[in-house]
Amino acid sequence: MRHRFSIVVENKAGVLARILGVLSARGMNVESLEVDENSEVSTQHAGGTAVATGLALITLITVGEEATVERVAQKIGQQVRVLSVKREIA
Repeated sequence: MRHRFSIVVENKAGVLARILGVLSARGMNVESLEVDENSEVSTQHAGGTAVATGLALITLITVGEEATVERVAQKIGQQVRVLSVKREIA
């Protein structure tokens, strides 16, 4: 099943690599990847309140079993520079 992750992160070097490492460690491949710096979408995703500059919205699509995808979402959320993770079926 395809899953879409919307991840608001601090826009710092290495953050994307860490997130992709979490997926790679579980044998998951990224089918689609988009990074949007300081977007209106990231403001809305973070709860509708104003957010500081220096944020980025990472949207990625991957395929995996529900249990594996849930664990990946939890691990991504534990990363230091990740502010929020939203997961939905794509």
